[in-house]
Amino acid sequence: MPLATAMLAGGGAAYAADTTETTTLEEVVVTAQKRSEDLQKVPISLQVLGGEKLQQLQVQEFDDYAKLLPSLSFKSIGPGQTEIFFRGISTGAGALHAGFLPSTGLYLDDIPITTVAGNLDLHVYDIARVEALAGPQGTLYGASSLSGTLRIITNKPDPSAFSAGYDLKADKWGKGGPGGGIEGFVNIPLSEHAAIRLVGYYDHDGGYINNVYRQDTFQRFSPTGTPVAGGPTGLPDGFGNPCAPSGVAGNCAPVTINNANAVKSRLNTVDSAGGRAALKVDLNDQWSITPTVIAQHQKTQGDFGYDPHYGDLNVANYFTPQNVDNWYQSALTVEGKISNWDLVYTGGWFERKVDNLVDYSQYSIAYDAQAIKGGSFSPTTYTRFIDATGHLLDRAVQYTQNHDKYTKMNHELRVSSPADNRFRATAGLFYQRQTDNIRAEFNIPNLPVYYEVPGQKNVYYLSQQDRTDRDYAVFGDGTFDITDKLKLTAGIREFWVNNTLYGFFGFNDNGYSSTGLDICNDAVPPIPVVTTPGVYTGGNQPCVNTNKKAVEHGETHKINFQYQIDPDAMVYATWSTGFRPGGNNRRPEALSYNADTLTNFEIGWKTSWLDRRVRWNGAVFYEKWKDAQV
Repeated sequence: MPLATAMLAGGGAAYAADTTETTTLEEVVVTAQKRSEDLQKVPISLQVLGGEKLQQLQVQEFDDYAKLLPSLSFKSIGPGQTEIFFRGISTGAGALHAGFLPSTGLYLDDIPITTVAGNLDLHVYDIARVEALAGPQGTLYGASSLSGTLRIITNKPDPSAFSAGYDLKADKWGKGGPGGGIEGFVNIPLSEHAAIRLVGYYDHDGGYINNVYRQDTFQRFSPTGTPVAGGPTGLPDGFGNPCAPSGVAGNCAPVTINNANAVKSRLNTVDSAGGRAALKVDLNDQWSITPTVIAQHQKTQGDFGYDPHYGDLNVANYFTPQNVDNWYQSALTVEGKISNWDLVYTGGWFERKVDNLVDYSQYSIAYDAQAIKGGSFSPTTYTRFIDATGHLLDRAVQYTQNHDKYTKMNHELRVSSPADNRFRATAGLFYQRQTDNIRAEFNIPNLPVYYEVPGQKNVYYLSQQDRTDRDYAVFGDGTFDITDKLKLTAGIREFWVNNTLYGFFGFNDNGYSSTGLDICNDAVPPIPVVTTPGVYTGGNQPCVNTNKKAVEHGETHKINFQYQIDPDAMVYATWSTGFRPGGNNRRPEALSYNADTLTNFEIGWKTSWLDRRVRWNGAVFYEKWKDAQV
């Protein structure tokens, strides 16, 4: 329960409220089918959280609104480290950044911001609505909208009137640390035909997970006293082989370590700061342009789960996890008419940098215990790592340090016929190029050179790869009014994919792994090698052992029948498909994999009752998932 909570607001309101008394539910306008339509007339499974509702429920981040969308599920290890999916269509954690793409599309306005690994955790303020489209949306939204699409729609500049608002917050929850924030917006008409909208915010969430004290004793595994040559300076190699003879002083002595330098209460704080600037200019009665820039800095510390072995809301790490997530997006929307057809162009450039540190000690300890002693964890854990003199490392613990630089460039051009025609259609072209410069280091402090990836200090395992995913598509979607009540909608999207992966992953070539340098030297067919065996020549890769390309072409489609029983009741039936592009396995001998597809058969209804004071919508569906990527 909160010990204290305070919220102050003033200086205007971000959302206009209708003060007229009403006993009916308001009409909700959405753009899920890339046209403005009444929610109750859109024949797809769709949930919407409007701006007023978001404000009333004090929604500020992903976790807040995700709990309000029954069709949306997610797995999260902290802000900015969340994977989302609809209707159970998930292949588990996508932690391997060289692996499969997300199964759900994420959009900010009309721009896709879907990212490998964790989705963006945009601070929710001055937002018009959140739309959750369940089921495959491949026809209009394309790649990665396999399980569904989540859209965040911002408020746009309004030339008709000046408005501004701000919110101040202070809170304290249970035994957690204090939090607070400030956020505000201003909408400034520049003329009768132009306006600018500015948004800014800073938010601090107090922590509630404690990092408590622990200690571990490591014992060199020694089934016999017979020395084995081949390790550092000719001493044992530390991989389950015996200690040197007892005459070598201290060679098998146990080492006890603790995490006293990392102990801290309420560690998992979150700090977010960012803003948005949008300009809308009406060039004339038919054409307008809206450039937008949005940016956010977010830093988290600690874990967002706990280990019950150490008590409620406690963990026991040797290193302090953190995640620093900086991103920005610049976008341009051009809207206009050619004759009586609507034309819309959207284009965007997105860039994101993530620096992430995770305590990996539990994995190291458990791995060695399982491999060496069949699962014996206490009171002594066994380790394989020794220094150049044959002694145990004094810090036989490990952490991962991950650096990712993402970019995304996309362009979409679409035209739509008049909405009041008996037959109306939307057609378009789409292009997207996204990259990820991946660097994942598995670090052990004071690691002897013998174990290091060549040229990478303290790095036991390295993934340094460049990933590029290219999507091209042409699409069309049309609706025909068979009668005043019965409508038929059909759509198709033709897509082309060209994805590449280039770089290095693995260990050194000292004989204890079949990845890393061993693949560079033995790969068939040969892969470019940047170093001669055992000699590091510089750069951030000791050699190249992955050089892969996945190219494919396919289509996705939709057929939908919609019947309007009366103004307050509609039913629909849909056969639709979605796809997620294929990609590359890292290992040279492994083939690339193709897109997985989802076929959806769905019957749904949208109804209003009691003079539109009660709304009941629902759907039943059957989905068939083919070639699931794992």
